[in-house]
Amino acid sequence: MFTSDQPARSPRLRQEKNLVAQKNNTHDFHNSEAEDVYDLYNACNGVLHNHLLDVRKLDELSREESAALNVTRLREIWAHTATGCLRCKKIISTLNSARVMIGQSVEEAAAEQDYSSGNGRPKTIPKASESKGSGFQV
Repeated sequence: MFTSDQPARSPRLRQEKNLVAQKNNTHDFHNSEAEDVYDLYNACNGVLHNHLLDVRKLDELSREESAALNVTRLREIWAHTATGCLRCKKIISTLNSARVMIGQSVEEAAAEQDYSSGNGRPKTIPKASESKGSGFQV
């Protein structure tokens, strides 16, 4: 049986060992405890360029921020996402959707606050049928 502490004896075994190592490294990018893709998303502020997170945003970070966020590692993660990894695409898409929904909720809450405080607007909150809708559809 082949174990990791034994040298690979043939090119085929070396290739299989490399594939297993690549698979394990790829899995690390999706590890929810490490939150690597999430860290990259936040560091890039969710900005996309050519359907990928805009890695140029990492260049805008200060030295202290770069060190704290481990930009070298974030660039490795970005390189992985650039391979077209479907799992990464799904994570990024979900984060973007959540950001849009949260932004809409914040805007609606602010509008409700304006209505209830009487800031030049009617003091009554319009009925759902009278409003433009929440923007959230099921």
